[in-house]
Amino acid sequence: MNIGNIIFSETSKARLGSRAAFLHHLAQALALHLGDSLGLPGAHGLLRGESEHEAINLVIERLQGVRGSYPDLSTLAAMSGISRFHFSRLFKLETGIAPGRYIENRRIERAKALIEAAELPLVEIAYQTGFSDQSHFTRRFRKAVGMTPGAYARKSRREHVKK
Repeated sequence: MNIGNIIFSETSKARLGSRAAFLHHLAQALALHLGDSLGLPGAHGLLRGESEHEAINLVIERLQGVRGSYPDLSTLAAMSGISRFHFSRLFKLETGIAPGRYIENRRIERAKALIEAAELPLVEIAYQTGFSDQSHFTRRFRKAVGMTPGAYARKSRREHVKK
């Protein structure tokens, strides 16, 4: 017998009021289990009663510490313990921008710092900041910064020499 049949069997036996409570607790237990198995402890906070505002801020705090690849929207929502749609809406209300745009901005800021350090070639910076290739990196960087990564590197070197 699979878990769906067990749940259906149990909820059909229960009265309406207790069925809703049972389903709520079951959803919490499944979310905690999923969070633990994916290594996403953020879901615990919301289920312990933290506000959605606090859950979004926890995700933002974790995103600020990311140095490698950034999680996708589903993972961010799971970290907060909020549905994907609701998470996207709340995130935009909290930050003023959509989660995808926020992550891209973080990647661009990281790329700028790596360019300013002048230790890596641009293709490596594109890879380390999670862009699929240097061409995609250049397009997104130019849109965000107003110049290509190469132009930004030259400008950064000129400013560094002036100091």
